[in-house]
Amino acid sequence: MSEIFQVGDAQVQLSCELKCLNSKFLDLQIRSPRVYSSFDLEISKRIKQSLTRGRLELYVTREVIEGSTQKLRVNSDELHQVYRALEQVRESLKIEQSIQLEHLLQHSDWLHSSEAAIDPEGEKKFFFRLLDRVIEQVTDSRSKEGEALKRVLEDQLQDLDSIYSKIKNQNEALVKNLRSRLKSRIEELMHDVKFDAMRLEQEIAIWVARSDFQEEIDRLGHHLESFRSRLQEGGEVGRRLEFIVQEMHRELNTIGSKCSDSSWTTQVINMKSLVERMKEQIQNIE
Repeated sequence: MSEIFQVGDAQVQLSCELKCLNSKFLDLQIRSPRVYSSFDLEISKRIKQSLTRGRLELYVTREVIEGSTQKLRVNSDELHQVYRALEQVRESLKIEQSIQLEHLLQHSDWLHSSEAAIDPEGEKKFFFRLLDRVIEQVTDSRSKEGEALKRVLEDQLQDLDSIYSKIKNQNEALVKNLRSRLKSRIEELMHDVKFDAMRLEQEIAIWVARSDFQEEIDRLGHHLESFRSRLQEGGEVGRRLEFIVQEMHRELNTIGSKCSDSSWTTQVINMKSLVERMKEQIQNIE
């Protein structure tokens, strides 16, 4: 975004651009003209009031498009020193040509140029009005992007719910089937060997308990509800959603390690894939 304003006898074009990239935290980089270096602290404060997450890069350029904001100053002492030194060389070498201005300009340390000081009540005020407009533009854009991301996450959450319901409803049947298969297999292997039936039942119960992931399913269900609730809250929910997704991933890893049924393993992998995609989307949310 650019604007033109008057500085003394000159017209200056001021451009301000704020780029936003994904990041878990707020990382602000300011690149502005030297005459605006004293603004950096106030610039940072104003941006952080509206944006709390992401890698932010602010680029400010200031270009004189008509007239000049430069001030020239002559250091008379240095000028006379240069002149006397050149005159001494001319006499020593018996050069008839007199010292000219062009000769002095070849050693122009006596001529000093400086940027005119900015008007704190004028240019600074103008700059921050422009910055506020840029911040508003970015926040509006992020708001629209957030609504689009919310719809994407809601769709992904619905897909997760669908798979989760299947797993939840089949868990009890899976455990019973696992117990039956394990008992039949052991009896088949040990049909000619005497063994304690009660002891066998105890061992089967222990093994099945280790393979039962009802607790993980219950916690996963809680995380899905928490995610849905936080998503509907709005505001700065990015970090909380990211934490919930990490917990979902942890429960799915445990379920996957316990599950011995190939059809379930496929469902768990599908859920993990959805959670990974959700995690990537959340990086874009405040």
